[in-house]
Amino acid sequence: MRVAAVLGGGTHTRYAVREGARELARGSIKTADPERTIDALLEELRSHAPEALGLATFGPVDLDPASATFGCLEDTPKPGWGGAPFGPALAAGLGGLPWAVDTDVNAAALAEAAAGGEGTLAYVTVGTGVGVGWVRHGETPRVPDHPEAGHLPGDSEDPFAGACPFHGACIEGLVAGPALRKRAQGAPATIADGDPLWDWVARHLGLLVHTIQLLAPVERLVLGGGVPESRPFLHERVEAAARALGGAYRPLPAGFVVAPRLERPGLEGAFHLANRAEKR
Repeated sequence: MRVAAVLGGGTHTRYAVREGARELARGSIKTADPERTIDALLEELRSHAPEALGLATFGPVDLDPASATFGCLEDTPKPGWGGAPFGPALAAGLGGLPWAVDTDVNAAALAEAAAGGEGTLAYVTVGTGVGVGWVRHGETPRVPDHPEAGHLPGDSEDPFAGACPFHGACIEGLVAGPALRKRAQGAPATIADGDPLWDWVARHLGLLVHTIQLLAPVERLVLGGGVPESRPFLHERVEAAARALGGAYRPLPAGFVVAPRLERPGLEGAFHLANRAEKR
């Protein structure tokens, strides 16, 4: 069967088409306003005539199949995307094919768990935003809502006021790309590896990892996204920060926080969704 996968990100949206194990197309477009982004995706995908679609998108997104707004974005920090019918518009534009949707991080968790054989796994992505996904025995939390743990409060000792339009100094508002840009007053790439700012990033993400460990125990936590990919030392620092918070009460196993095994976990997760897609 020929299937399409779409990974909607805050900065770029990626897509690919496969027939069996053979990849027929792959590409990336800039995530603009919903209409232009969806039109550009449809232009790329229609020529390949996919028979099913898997959409992994930034959120929040309505994942309740019984809802009239299933597959639509909810209130989101991405300007202009609140209420956007991302899933329904793509499916309709491709002829009403079977489709499935989940968050980008839930999809990445699905793919990473399948690749590593874990029954329980958490995925944290740090890029344009901070997202958290969980998978347990091949299923992700979807109804009544999906995880949005990136908006938990950060370490209150950080003097930075935060950059989240909804919560200010939540973890996303303290360590995601826009927050780092605001802190550095320039591109995050210009921040030196030895800058004390990375200690704050590790503290905030360590708090997030510690919270996940307490609330939803998992076998492994994957830390992905553009920020940790560009600073691989963060995996070790974040694990150390989480271990210090857990102490002897909930000791953190060595190697608990790891980089993704897969090159494109979110897109691979979208293929998992496409293979599960149903006609609506």
